[in-house]
Formats: sequence, structure tokens, C-alpha cells
Amino acid sequence: MELVNLVWNAPEEQILKIGEIFEYPGTWLPEVMGFRPCDSCGELTALAYLRVDGNRHVCIPCSGYGR
Repeated sequence: MELVNLVWNAPEEQILKIGEIFEYPGTWLPEVMGFRPCDSCGELTALAYLRVDGNRHVCIPCSGYGR
């Protein structure tokens, strides 16, 4: 909690900087973790946490498996 309090109590100018809008000169990295709705319950789930059940992609609770 010490770090949280340090940030929480810091002056705004030490935490937030608003500057001019600029074009990023580099190339953007591909999406690291996408999301997809569970085919069973519809909850938005990170792709890494979807499980394949037959031909459906389902979240862990709907899959019936543990982690």
C-alpha cells in the first residue's frame, strides 16, 4: 500500500503530463492478447483463457475444466 499511497498523494504534475499530439515514428506491435466472447455465456474472454470444446471456444468456467 505504500506505493499506492505515494502515487495517490503525489501532485498531479508528477503523475500526469499532457503534451502535443504527435505521430509515432515506429511500427506498432501486433496485438499481444486479443479478446473474444465465450461461445457459451458470451463473456468477453482473453484468447489465452479460452478453451476449445468441440467446435466452440468457451471460457474456463463454461469448459468444465480447471485452470
